[in-house]
Amino acid sequence: MSHAFRTLHQAMPIVAAALGRKFGVPVAVGGDEACTDGN
Repeated sequence: MSHAFRTLHQAMPIVAAALGRKFGVPVAVGGDEACTDGN
């Protein structure tokens, strides 16, 4: 895994949480697939 890819991969939960807070959407990071609760 390249350094740039690893850095981006590690930053994704931080970016997702920040966007979630900005738009009032709860974000949970974990597991190996993306999904929503329908809300």
